Amino acid sequence: MAEWIIVSIAVLGLVFNSGILYNDVKHLKKSMDNIWLEINKIKEHLLKEDK
Repeated sequence: MAEWIIVSIAVLGLVFNSGILYNDVKHLKKSMDNIWLEINKIKEHLLKEDK
């Protein structure tokens, strides 16, 4: 019986940590998208200045 309790706690921990990791990856992707948008704006600005 004790083994099942330990296994269930371990599985719940894995699921919980996977959820947190998934959320972090979503935020990271959003941040990367924002960084690329800023880089593209800077590029456009620099190209306009060159003309």
